Amino acid sequence: MGTKTIRSRKKNGEQISMKSVLFLLKYVQKYTPGYLPLELLLVIGNSVWDILVGMLYVKYLFDALEKGADYRQVLAVTFCMIGYRMVLTLYGKWMANVYRPKANLKLHERMQTKLYEKALQLDLASYDNTEFYNDFIWAIRESDTRAVKVLTDVCSLCSCVITLVGMGAVFAAIDWMAALVVLASSVLGFFVRTKANQIRYAKAKEMNPITRKLDYFTRVFYQNEYAKELRMGNMGALLQEDYEQTAEEKIACAKKYAPKLIGISLASELITSVLFNVGLLGYLMWRYLTDAGFTLGDFSVGISATWKLFMRVNQLIGFLAQFQEHSIYAEKFRTFVTQKPQIINGTEKADAFESLELRHVSFTYPFPEKNPKQVLSDVSFTVRKGEKIAIVGYNGAGKTTLTKLLMRLYDVTDGAIFYNGTDIRNYDISSFRAHIGSVFQDYKIFAATIGENVMGGTYADDEKEAVESALAAAGFFNKYQKLPQKADTQLTREFDEKGVNLSGGEGQKIAIARAFAKNSDILILDEPSSALDPIAEYELNKTIEAAAKDRTVIFISHRLSTTRMADQIYLFDGGKITEQGNHEELMKQDGTYAKMFRVQAKKYQG
Repeated sequence: MGTKTIRSRKKNGEQISMKSVLFLLKYVQKYTPGYLPLELLLVIGNSVWDILVGMLYVKYLFDALEKGADYRQVLAVTFCMIGYRMVLTLYGKWMANVYRPKANLKLHERMQTKLYEKALQLDLASYDNTEFYNDFIWAIRESDTRAVKVLTDVCSLCSCVITLVGMGAVFAAIDWMAALVVLASSVLGFFVRTKANQIRYAKAKEMNPITRKLDYFTRVFYQNEYAKELRMGNMGALLQEDYEQTAEEKIACAKKYAPKLIGISLASELITSVLFNVGLLGYLMWRYLTDAGFTLGDFSVGISATWKLFMRVNQLIGFLAQFQEHSIYAEKFRTFVTQKPQIINGTEKADAFESLELRHVSFTYPFPEKNPKQVLSDVSFTVRKGEKIAIVGYNGAGKTTLTKLLMRLYDVTDGAIFYNGTDIRNYDISSFRAHIGSVFQDYKIFAATIGENVMGGTYADDEKEAVESALAAAGFFNKYQKLPQKADTQLTREFDEKGVNLSGGEGQKIAIARAFAKNSDILILDEPSSALDPIAEYELNKTIEAAAKDRTVIFISHRLSTTRMADQIYLFDGGKITEQGNHEELMKQDGTYAKMFRVQAKKYQG
């Protein structure tokens, strides 16, 4: 899964990387092309205003007062300043109330869409890497708001630079010593705030997994699917205890970094406030009292500029230090959107199914610290068109992992899988998977209509017959006929109070119908009847047998009632095939399969 790539980028993300910030800014420009230019126009306008009013206009007024200038000339200049301010204010209001809200919504929608598209392209193994998954969640949560912050700070940085260059030039012309004080405080303040941001990032990094854990507790206590379990056992008390411990961890983390943050804040205030305010203002007062050439206009400009420069210098220091934090978050976004799938897409198009062959397939999950054992070892068998294959065995035998390899959600560690005689790694993934319909053990029902759930995406009225046929094959049609809106019935109450919540068995039938509706050559059914009662299971087996008459079916099951219809049964134990044959052959062998079948048969008979 490219662990080295992820880790190396992680290290780089902890350093200042303007490349990552520019990468994020590129997406802002791509999705909202007018945003940056319009913000910069406002910034330039405000910066010019600060220079005009903060220094030049103030100096002009005081010098005019000293020299007794014509009041009409002063009035004309003042009206020009007022006119400029009115235009700038109207433009700022339009940006704040009209353009910016629309641009932010558009940016949010486009960036989230980009991230969702990328999430669909991620290898399933990415979800096994806790470190990468944490960063993935962080990127999703931060992306668009962080992009707006970067844009705002870039514009604010430009404003600071323009204002400081303009004011600094005037200030230096009046007194170069005062300009040096500004520069000195800026440099010192930058290093202090940079250190502060490093501490804040370290704190946020340590807090992130704690926050995720607290979020999990919150979801458990408010989501409907956990409500019954919490009321029928002691899990609620255990989770409350875990919540309290995790909350204590969060408090301890905050206490750990508090002294450092307080210390760095005091150092920042000492440098910027004392050195800048007291030192610079005292110097200007001394200069005015002792230097006859230092006019009232110069003194007023110095006083006014001191405060404005003080604020701007602080902002500049903050923005420069902030870009370190931006670069860290931006690097996570860049890592995510540029992550290359390790499952490489092939170029060949998959034809109609004829055969599927596993040759000496072995598999270990990509992150051994999570799954240290070899899950499958030297597995070989062949599935031909129209065959019904059952994969059975105890929990942890590798059955579900096998289905993931068959669908190429993971690539084999050793050996190969061949579809129609060609290694599946040579096929275009979408083309290959189009021939496979699946029901996962941990199937999901989406907050969408029945039609959309069954079709696995968009649903049109002309697909009604296909939906109803699939639901009938899955044994859901009787329930379906009682629903007033039929295929347009909203499932779950996530977005609609009138939505329908299904039982576990009903939800499983929807998942099975989804596989039937795909009309694929191969059906892979992982525990398709696990949520059904014995009668419903028997009926489902019959409907599957009829509906999948001409299709190739691969069953994964603990419950061996589904295996009688199989042409070939493979018993897995410890990641290996230990028994194989049809039902009658395996019963004659009187091995593990026969024992399992007899134990389960007694339960049904009893």
